[in-house]
Amino acid sequence: MTEEEEKIILNKIRPAGLIDPIVERISAKTGIPVQTIRSKDRRAPIYTARALAMAQAHDLGLSRSAIARYFERDHTTVIAACRRVEKLLKE
Repeated sequence: MTEEEEKIILNKIRPAGLIDPIVERISAKTGIPVQTIRSKDRRAPIYTARALAMAQAHDLGLSRSAIARYFERDHTTVIAACRRVEKLLKE
């Protein structure tokens, strides 16, 4: 199976099954409840935890649209989150 075929399959599977474990792991490490990470709350620690989850899901090959649907946001929010994580990792 090619990498492209794998991405297509991942995006057709219910993304929650792939993103839930990421969010749960980040929740355990940060102490921020899963519901709060998925909420509309924009406080810095929560936004950062959410951005990490979005970036990790994208690194798995999930599309930005699928990730955005999971978090009930726009795909441009996922783009911004991935950029923020990339910037944080460079610091």
